Amino acid sequence: MDFRKSDSPDEYYKAVHQLKQFLSESDSSDQQIYRSGLKASEIRCDLSSSENSETKSLSARKALFKSPVPKKSGLLIEGNSSDYILTGMIQRQIIYIKALEKEVSFYRKQVPGIISEAKVMISNEESNRMGQANVVTQRLFSLIDTISNAKFSVSHESCEIQRKKVLQDLAGAQQQIQVLNQQWTEHTCWNGQNKSKTSEDINISREKSELLSTVNMLRSTVSGLQQREADALRQVQQSVEVAEQAQLERVQMESEVRRLVSLVEQHEQQITTLNADHSRRLQEERTRWELKQVILFTLAFLLKLVILAEQTSALKRERDLRDEALTRLSLDLEQSQRNEAVLKNEIQIKTNLLDSSRQDFQRQISQMQSEQGRLAGQQAELQRRLGEAELRADLNCKAAEQEANSVRVEAEFLRRKIDLLTKEAENRKQDYDKAIKELEQRNLELHLAASQREDERVQAVKSGSQASSLVKYLEQREVSLLHSLQETRKQHDEKCREMTTIIDEQRSIIQTLKEEYAALIEDFQKSLVTNDS
Repeated sequence: MDFRKSDSPDEYYKAVHQLKQFLSESDSSDQQIYRSGLKASEIRCDLSSSENSETKSLSARKALFKSPVPKKSGLLIEGNSSDYILTGMIQRQIIYIKALEKEVSFYRKQVPGIISEAKVMISNEESNRMGQANVVTQRLFSLIDTISNAKFSVSHESCEIQRKKVLQDLAGAQQQIQVLNQQWTEHTCWNGQNKSKTSEDINISREKSELLSTVNMLRSTVSGLQQREADALRQVQQSVEVAEQAQLERVQMESEVRRLVSLVEQHEQQITTLNADHSRRLQEERTRWELKQVILFTLAFLLKLVILAEQTSALKRERDLRDEALTRLSLDLEQSQRNEAVLKNEIQIKTNLLDSSRQDFQRQISQMQSEQGRLAGQQAELQRRLGEAELRADLNCKAAEQEANSVRVEAEFLRRKIDLLTKEAENRKQDYDKAIKELEQRNLELHLAASQREDERVQAVKSGSQASSLVKYLEQREVSLLHSLQETRKQHDEKCREMTTIIDEQRSIIQTLKEEYAALIEDFQKSLVTNDS
């Protein structure tokens, strides 16, 4: 199982780069919006009285901006995808580790039974072989005793009968020896396979224990790296949330500025319409007054021309008419003056409202500038934190890579040592095979001795004088063969003891290496804890 560096750091760096671009773009757009707002505030002049309630709603909206903002950015979607990739990798690793643990538990359950069965079969084979060898040796000794105790004064026919019986017994003994040799060869081959199997099982168990230890160590390192990546992603998400909140505030401020600009334009249009109405009304009043004066002068001239005789009555009537006209004109002038005063008051009120709205707008702009300064300070703090987080992540990655390299070097050293031990075991196995071949040669010598003994017995039957010397020679040869068999058994036992001592030494070396590896893992975890703190 290969735990290599995943794609999560690249995605993390991409997310950080996108966040920096997003913050720089938001800063430039904020500056442009504030500049356009200032220019619009300098160009626009008049606002209506309804803006007092609107300024209150604006302050209420600013207070509401501190609430959390929904997460709708593509950057967060990328963070979620990277988290999904990491969780998928970790789940696959967990499944593989569980499968390894199941295999190890199965082998641990099966290996002791196989070893016990092999031991039982080996002991049964040894007991059967020893029993058959004892039977054959007893028969040989009985034959030798019968030959030595035989009387040479018997007749030739009885000697022939005994010779046939002895030949039959020897043929049966030879067949039994061949069967025993075949069983011995099969037993040695099977025993060598069992030893190789047991050595392979030991190697498998040792490799699986090492794999489990490495898997546990890598699991701990993966959990630590995952925790660090989660912390970094959490910080990035918080910074993104703050940036999105600032962007939403900026968008809302833009909409508010646009609404204020539209209101200013509406108020300008209303003021222009009011001025136009006022001038139109004044012009109409002037035309009416001029027309009335013209009509009065024409009427007076006509009355003077028509009613010259009735001057007194006409003068009285004219005076009355003039008085009435003057009163009407005075009333009209007073009404027009009143209308002018009312319009002047309205214009004064609207100019005052425009001044107050202008002051409110300037105050809002100053508040927005202070808010912009505060957001810039928060942005600088977030950038500083991001730089620190990136430095920590780089340092942690370098430390993890160094520890992984050291662990790989130690694993390579252990593998080389295990290869040397396996080569030594193969050399011992070759020596053991040589000893088995020597035993087979000794068995062949026994066969040859038996055939020679048979020939010698035939000669003993022919020549009775040489029988005693041949019997002694055969006894000496059998004693020497027994001594050689005992020596080969002793050598075989000594080699088995040496192999057991070598295996025990290898186990002790492996145990010490495991302890050193566990100590290294503990030191690595302590160093990780100190780095996190």
